[in-house]
Amino acid sequence: MSTTIVSPVVPRETDVHPEPVILTEQGQAWLRARMSEHIDELAAVATRLSEHVEAVARAGDDAAQQPDPPHIAADRERYVELLQQLGELTSALREAVSVADVAEDPSIVELGDEVEVELPDGSLRACCIVHPLEAPMAAERISVASPLARAVLGRRPGERTTVAEPAGVYGVRIVSRRRLR
Repeated sequence: MSTTIVSPVVPRETDVHPEPVILTEQGQAWLRARMSEHIDELAAVATRLSEHVEAVARAGDDAAQQPDPPHIAADRERYVELLQQLGELTSALREAVSVADVAEDPSIVELGDEVEVELPDGSLRACCIVHPLEAPMAAERISVASPLARAVLGRRPGERTTVAEPAGVYGVRIVSRRRLR
């Protein structure tokens, strides 16, 4: 068995986001809660890894020559993954700008807006256009990089536009937009 101690990943200056990370207040709170969950999970994984190292040390040389059990390898991978995610979240939150602090053009759809569109069948769909980090927070939040968001960004209520998704192309009409906080 080879015991590897992993040191925390510390974001470097070059890891800073090139553009401001614009987040809603709810998104910032959600990301802070995710960080807290990751820290708790990281502590649990570190404890399991430490207990395994101690058990191998107590068992002697024969145990040290044996391959790690699959759950230990999985814990090592998860530990590194959590450290990377924590580094990314820390960097994003450090660089974050609140949607409320960004100048708004009320005549067009922008990141940080809730937009309502009319779909081809006449039904309405409301969604919030947010930074990709914040999109998993709720079903109605869509990434600024999503096909629908790209289609409506910079357009005015009343305009029609085409959405090109992997499943096909369809048209929408922008009904309204309002700034999230």
